Amino acid sequence: MKNGLLIAVAALCLIISSCGHRDEARELCTQASTQLDAKNYKQALETYNKAIAADSTYAYGWEGRGAAEYYLDDSAKALKDELKAFRMDSSLKNVKYWIANIKRDLGAYRESMMYYNMSLADGTTFPAKHYEGLGADEYYLGDYKRAKEYEDKAIDMDPTLEYSEYWRGMIERMTGDYEASKKDFDRAIAKNPNYAKSYEWRASAEYHLEEYDAALTDVTKSMTMDSTLKKAYNLRAVIRQAMKDYKGSEEDYNVSLKIKGANDPAIDYEGRAIDEYHLEQYDSALADINKALSDTSLQNVQAWKDAIEEKVKKKH
Repeated sequence: MKNGLLIAVAALCLIISSCGHRDEARELCTQASTQLDAKNYKQALETYNKAIAADSTYAYGWEGRGAAEYYLDDSAKALKDELKAFRMDSSLKNVKYWIANIKRDLGAYRESMMYYNMSLADGTTFPAKHYEGLGADEYYLGDYKRAKEYEDKAIDMDPTLEYSEYWRGMIERMTGDYEASKKDFDRAIAKNPNYAKSYEWRASAEYHLEEYDAALTDVTKSMTMDSTLKKAYNLRAVIRQAMKDYKGSEEDYNVSLKIKGANDPAIDYEGRAIDEYHLEQYDSALADINKALSDTSLQNVQAWKDAIEEKVKKKH
């Protein structure tokens, strides 16, 4: 009898203790959510860690920590936490949205779309962001018509979205509508002047519009803001070449060739060969254009090779 009473008391204490821990975790998650909204991602991460320490069975803690990790560009950890939260409580309102975002960052675009659509089917309270994400996925998959439809829908639903104009600008750039692309990047920069990629790709639109001074200013600004941009040196090289600054262009191609995964090296070799041709460095130009021949999709390589070889013959 006494033992049974002791067990009952112990169980009650455990329940009370668990409730206390859950309340603490809930309060910490509320604090962390506010920090996340304020873009204090490292602080939010620390607070979510405390919430998980208080109650590791509270799925919101894992979901929130995954979101913080996503914003801190730790996609592997973010996905692990979001999937854990999803397994713990698949009814969480935002978990599928976060998984979709992370899947896109990891290049799993079709899986990303699946999770966005699952979240939409669940009746998400912020559908516009889901359509924004679906448009980004379709952009990467090369369906620019469908991608633009999604971004248009997202913007119509919520004109305050931070990145939809950026994505629409990217889509319009790929379809050759450079005027519209530039205008969308203008709007994206007005909303978020601290996003380096908007300046980078506005520079691309300006280059195609032959607004070279503006393009050079924008791409250089993007590189100052974010030194990790992989394609910026190639873009600036192209712009400088169009401005007949062949030495500056050559220097940018040199850097671009050293950045792993920046571009198809053949594109950089072709560009550098053109600079070297204009700088009358014909032997170097010939060596580079021969390396560019590895990419059969480059349309002007053979013509440049012929022109360079002619100069080499005259030189020797």
